[in-house]
Amino acid sequence: MSQRFARLSVLSLVSVLGLTGCGSGDPASPEPSPKAAESSGGSGGAAHGTGGAGGTSSGGSASQGNSGGGAGAGGATAGIKYDPGHYAWVIPDKATSGGVEYNGFRVDQPVIYEQVLSFVDGIANHPGVVGIQVIADWAALEGASPGDHAAGFAAIDAILARLAQHGKHLMLSVATVHFGSYPPSDVDLFFPKYIVEDDAYGVSKFNLNGEGLTARIWQPATNDRLIALSQAYAARYDANPAFEMLAAAETSVNLTLGTDGYTGEALGTELVRFYDASRKAWPSTALRLNANFFPGGNSAMGALLGEMVQRGVAIGPPDVVPSEVCDANFVFCGGGGSPDHRGVVPFVAEVQSPELGGKEGTWTPKELFDHTMNGDAALGVEPTYPQYFVWCDNRWEGGPAQKWDTGILPFIDDIGGVVGTGAAGSPVPPSQVPCPTGYATGCRSE
Repeated sequence: MSQRFARLSVLSLVSVLGLTGCGSGDPASPEPSPKAAESSGGSGGAAHGTGGAGGTSSGGSASQGNSGGGAGAGGATAGIKYDPGHYAWVIPDKATSGGVEYNGFRVDQPVIYEQVLSFVDGIANHPGVVGIQVIADWAALEGASPGDHAAGFAAIDAILARLAQHGKHLMLSVATVHFGSYPPSDVDLFFPKYIVEDDAYGVSKFNLNGEGLTARIWQPATNDRLIALSQAYAARYDANPAFEMLAAAETSVNLTLGTDGYTGEALGTELVRFYDASRKAWPSTALRLNANFFPGGNSAMGALLGEMVQRGVAIGPPDVVPSEVCDANFVFCGGGGSPDHRGVVPFVAEVQSPELGGKEGTWTPKELFDHTMNGDAALGVEPTYPQYFVWCDNRWEGGPAQKWDTGILPFIDDIGGVVGTGAAGSPVPPSQVPCPTGYATGCRSE
């Protein structure tokens, strides 16, 4: 059953068109004030640093050649970099440079990425915080013309160098959407100018919940450019010990089906194509699919997650909401006739501001953490036992218990940075988290 299910063609991802949800369904806004718009296991393998299923690994910190701001080009070591633990999602404040106001996702701008460097310095003496997540606008990683990565490389080089000084790691997520209102003249601040202006690509306005824009990644031509971006960054950073994980796109699209060619089948096909190409380009780096809901319900979600698991792609929705059942979580844990993927690939739990005093409730860090480890039998929610836990560096929602400095960071310190194992017996220190069995080449800790 599980092998047949995992090999379902991407063309069969959608048999019944429907829409189900998971929390807000959208990444939190970078605004340091109330947001303008928010729309919506398997058994563990050997401890990381040793071989996973069918693979071997060097164990401990791998020694690799370095180039490109710490990127390694030589001496590839077997296994996927695996440094589970707690990560802080750094959301810089808006800042102005050269008369232009940039949002916190324009990490190519020194006035933005210097805030990231300062944050990294601030967690240097907190061993429970393994690293940071940075979400970057597509325009921050690629300039106005195709293949212009100079400013993006400079920013990621600087961030990785600072992380390496403190023994921390980077999760990088490419934002293919913009949430919230925007002046029409600012669209190319979020997406490369050629994506916006060339009819072969284009962006679409949200027409379901709130205001915003999305790149048409369900179109092969647009996805080709996203794949090219992934490949360019892989060539520079795959061998960098501090570069832990890459993510791009999301399974939810804030459009009605049929808008600008958007269908679940088209999106599923292109997501699989992106992660297939990215796994080949990033053999040593973790990949993540931001999965929450998907047209076609649980069967379509199950088929999509099966394709991801075959490629060793981690799964993780953008929100931890104890009061709701998330489609992706339900399917990941074996619901709806899907295989149980816990312990096979990593699960990434991500706490955003809506659950820290926003529209999803005012939960404490302990309540959110415990929910992922214990589930909720009354709601029929299984524990996900996440190996990675990402926390928004919340500065604007809730009270002291929900803020990064006064609530979240002290909680991580108090629990000693423990996380899930992908199975019962969680949580444990990160050094004791087993290598996912779906990492065919094994794991290595950096």
